[in-house]
Amino acid sequence: MSYLQFDESEPERDPQAAELHRIGIEATELLDGSTVDAERVLLVLAGQSSNSHWCIDGAVVKSDWCGAQSFLVDDLDALCAGLDPEVVAQIRDFASQATRRAPGRHVRSSPCPPS
Repeated sequence: MSYLQFDESEPERDPQAAELHRIGIEATELLDGSTVDAERVLLVLAGQSSNSHWCIDGAVVKSDWCGAQSFLVDDLDALCAGLDPEVVAQIRDFASQATRRAPGRHVRSSPCPPS
């Protein structure tokens, strides 16, 4: 999939050519130490490899942001473990607002192209 992407940290910069490439199924380690087989999707910006995302059934379970990693978690306490109390308060406030707006629904933006 090809598209144009702007850099929100440099909004005056011209958009960059971006592509998502399906790399294939790989074993990858999750936050809890378990290993799963997931499809790796690579973001290529202006011809250079950038972020990687691992997907299972279209849901991103792990991302590598050029060295920093993030994981899908369904436990708010696990998500907040070790974070600054002010950050935790903002996360919990956001989560409670999202729950009030759409009870029983989980909305996710995913870089994983449909299978």
